[in-house]
Order: sequence, then structure tokens, then C-alpha cells
Amino acid sequence: HELRGGTLEFCRAALAKLEPGAPLCLIHAAHREADVLAALQECKLSVQRRVDVFARGKRKSIAFVCNTEPAGSDVEVEVLEVQDMEGRWTGQW
Repeated sequence: HELRGGTLEFCRAALAKLEPGAPLCLIHAAHREADVLAALQECKLSVQRRVDVFARGKRKSIAFVCNTEPAGSDVEVEVLEVQDMEGRWTGQW
């Protein structure tokens, strides 16, 4: 999607097509977390679920499930460890 815009433009386009209460799922590189959260806030999308994805002990990606409904309380961050420190796939994955 970043060939024709960034995360904000993607969220705006999705918001125009979402039914009320329908989820929007984004998976992005962990170092872009601030960009994603800023875009979600500007589009008034609330994070309902979040999963931090780790490989070899480093957070690599973040999955966000959002919608236009207000978030109840602070969303608990779930952790998915896909590879251990030696690079072996985990049972969680």
C-alpha cells in the first residue's frame, strides 16, 4: 500500500469502506508503531486487540485489530514468539 500512500491513507481508504463495528486488521513492522498509532488516532479507529510478534528475542511486527467503537480499557498486549533465540520455530507459531 505504500506505493500510493502511507498508513494514514490506507486507514482513510479502509474507513470509507468499513461497516459500523467491522474490524480493520493491520500488521506492520515494529519500528513503524508510532506511524500506525497516529494514523489510527487521526481516523478515530480504536485498537481492540494487539499482538506483538517476536523472532529471536526482538519485536519484529505488530498486529492491530481496530474498529470505530471506543476501546473499553487499555488493550492488553499479547505476545507471539515465532522463533527462539537460535532461530527455531516455536510451538506457539
